[in-house]
Amino acid sequence: MKRLFGTSGIRGVFGEDLTPERILEIGLAIGTYYGVGSKAIVGWDCRLSSHAIVSIAIGGLLSSGVKVEKAGLVSTPALQKYIQDHKKYDFGLIITASHNPPEYNGIKLIGSDGLEEDIEVEDRIQRVLEKKEFNIVRWDLVGEVFENKEVPSYYAEKLFEHLIPETKKNRFKIVFDYANCVSAITIPLFLNKLEKQVDIINLNYDLDGRFPNRPSEPKPDNLRDLRQMVVETKSGFGVGFDGDGDRALVVDERGNVWWGDALGTVIAKYLKDNGYRVDSVVTPVTSSSLVDMILEPIGIKVIRTRVGAKNIVREMRRRDSILGFEENGGIIYGPHVYTRDGGITTVFVMNIVTFYERPLSEIMSIVPKLHQLKDKVRIVSRGDIDTILTEVEEKLGKDAYDIDRTDGVKIYYDIDRWLLVRPSGTEPIIRIFSEAPSEEEAYRIVEEAKKIVKKYV
Repeated sequence: MKRLFGTSGIRGVFGEDLTPERILEIGLAIGTYYGVGSKAIVGWDCRLSSHAIVSIAIGGLLSSGVKVEKAGLVSTPALQKYIQDHKKYDFGLIITASHNPPEYNGIKLIGSDGLEEDIEVEDRIQRVLEKKEFNIVRWDLVGEVFENKEVPSYYAEKLFEHLIPETKKNRFKIVFDYANCVSAITIPLFLNKLEKQVDIINLNYDLDGRFPNRPSEPKPDNLRDLRQMVVETKSGFGVGFDGDGDRALVVDERGNVWWGDALGTVIAKYLKDNGYRVDSVVTPVTSSSLVDMILEPIGIKVIRTRVGAKNIVREMRRRDSILGFEENGGIIYGPHVYTRDGGITTVFVMNIVTFYERPLSEIMSIVPKLHQLKDKVRIVSRGDIDTILTEVEEKLGKDAYDIDRTDGVKIYYDIDRWLLVRPSGTEPIIRIFSEAPSEEEAYRIVEEAKKIVKKYV
């Protein structure tokens, strides 16, 4: 059996990969592992299948003797923050497929410390599932269910605490695109604490798990309405969230969309300029070379990891680093919560604009003009992955000055010119990234890799 847990929990199409029978067995396996009398909190996003998955999974937990609190519709970072701070849960579940299309859903397992659970624990749960060694308890040991309505408001309060004093007095005009999902619940609670200081324009505010107005993944092509609204309304900036609220991209007042690695780099510089101890930042191999080009000269070491927030968090904690980020819009700020959080991204942009007293586009002008291209090819068999990576390295790495096999294969032709080919951890896809000083060169690099990968489609 292939590994059950991917880079961000269990994912699949409801009714196909995630059948009711499968979901029940997953709930039983998780409940069996944590044991009778253990305590869990469960939240979910707005997807149409979320209620069905929640009901079935909770049934498995209760049948194993687990006590369950239902947090309702919440963002992933809100639930993880609550678990981290309250220290009274053995584990938590968030039912979400984050940025995936609406037919997908998933189950993300959170440990007692609020972090995504360790790989070793996930593997033990999978062994219980494979052997079907479920502990179904007697009728009088079945778990109880409780309601918990505190999570969104608690999260909003904790976000507010990270605003610098000057920001709380500053005035803002901001456009928010909630992707018709759970950030529309959590973020307004935070903004209400600044009601007199923020003029808010909302896009895609109504909850709808079909994602009718744009795909749930926040990327420039999907944020056209946000970009247009920011410019037309002369707003200071805009924020576009993904489905479960752990990722966000930011649009400056000129309508430019900034990837998470560029914004994360500027956040690191802001923290250092504001007197924080920032010796290092952690970011995956997918992030731009601009991170190194800006931060290394000012004494901030750049640590590269495999893709996935779990890998970044593990390295942040090992290195005692307070900041990690991904190019896809995930900002991780350790003093807040060790997970990606679109809410803390919003807080940082408000703080940065206040601290530097300049428009966001001017603040971001320190970022080198590199062009990154992202593509993907759907493959039939994951068994071809090693063959694909070996062929890419042999044929396209001949003129490289460095090759990194941290995650897939990353071929450096120069500091500002590279190719990355890696398998997705959530879908049967090979992802292809390139970066170069010009769009034409970035496109050429990707096309060369696609010719190799497409032989395995």
